[in-house]
Amino acid sequence: LWRQNNKSSRLEAIKIQILSKLRLETAPNISKDAIRQLLPKAPPLRELIDQYDVQRDDSSDGSLEDDDYHVTTETVITMPT
Repeated sequence: LWRQNNKSSRLEAIKIQILSKLRLETAPNISKDAIRQLLPKAPPLRELIDQYDVQRDDSSDGSLEDDDYHVTTETVITMPT
């Protein structure tokens, strides 16, 4: 329980720090469809997103594996150009 709380606290601190550096108060809400529209000039990246489905929020067996040594993509933030 302590380990999970510590991990959650660290992740929240990292999120706050990233948002602060981007001068945002909250993370923008963007859908997978919006990402596909924003990536027409990046076909290799789009192929990787399709191949590995990096935006999938659910796991195939309904549970996520704890991994202290690797990170997973939780949110994609895009800036207007």
